[in-house]
Amino acid sequence: MENFIEPYHVQFVHKMTTRQPLNEHYTIIDGRCVGSAVDLSEEHGMEDNLGVSSRYLTLFPNFIVGRYFPDQLGVYLNVPLGPNRMLQKRALYTTEGQSLSATDIKRLKGLWWEVHKEDHEMCERMQVLRRTDYPDGRFTNTFIGYGPEAEFPTLELTHNWDQGAVYDKGDGWGHICIETSDVYKACEDLAAQGANITRPAGPMKHGTRVIAFCEDPDGYKVELNETILNTPGT
Repeated sequence: MENFIEPYHVQFVHKMTTRQPLNEHYTIIDGRCVGSAVDLSEEHGMEDNLGVSSRYLTLFPNFIVGRYFPDQLGVYLNVPLGPNRMLQKRALYTTEGQSLSATDIKRLKGLWWEVHKEDHEMCERMQVLRRTDYPDGRFTNTFIGYGPEAEFPTLELTHNWDQGAVYDKGDGWGHICIETSDVYKACEDLAAQGANITRPAGPMKHGTRVIAFCEDPDGYKVELNETILNTPGT
């Protein structure tokens, strides 16, 4: 929905499919609807990119109507299917008595498929899930992933505030981490099987989440931690 209200993403996300300069965009408000528009002094048509004047109005939470110069009207309906799932329905109409040939329809479908694919690819990239500053330890942890930590693998990035030297290749790699329901019990079981527990189970330094470290048979460090649901602020 946000994409139809603000124009700043157009030049970055749709640089391959649009000819709509950012400085030509402006915001429009019409009653309960808000949106954005672009008026081009020179129309390039819609042969292979969106080089036409456009207007979008958005009615929250899930309806958008778009007008494309000179004779097309797009209607969008976002239908929630469940947590993290949505179905977008779209119809494209001609106006002012115009009609489209089978070739025109195929070309427009292809163009709009490419436009929306660019939007979807941005959503499918890794997103910042949470960020926590630790002033006492002078570092920041940022977790990125493709979905909630409880459901998807997550990459943890650490910014050491006082890091002076540039990291060499390999210096930035830490370890993999495995979530477990009971870190203390996991350490007991691993130790009983001969695993080397290099950091006993207990609250993390500068935080409250229970973690531990052990080594795999090749000597690589592996972190164990409790579910993020138990300590959402760490």
